[in-house]
Amino acid sequence: MAIELLSVVRGWSASGQLPAARAGAAVDRLRALPITYVDLPPLASAVWQVRHDVTPYAAAFVVVAAGAAAAPLVTADRRVARAVGSQVDVIVVE
Repeated sequence: MAIELLSVVRGWSASGQLPAARAGAAVDRLRALPITYVDLPPLASAVWQVRHDVTPYAAAFVVVAAGAAAAPLVTADRRVARAVGSQVDVIVVE
């Protein structure tokens, strides 16, 4: 979900928190990361099943962590962590 990172970089750049040159470098580094991307449409039913706990947007991360990636969910959103803590291992970052 590289769009997440691009959104953050764009926001920081637009607000002046991240100079344009560093923002561009961050985008370049993102492209170079060894990330395995997950196709979301096959996971749509699973995302829909957790719609009462979190938004579909957050649910996509939960479903990928719980199933496709078999990895902990890393988030700074404590509300999401509380809502899905029984479904997936969660690491909350500050």
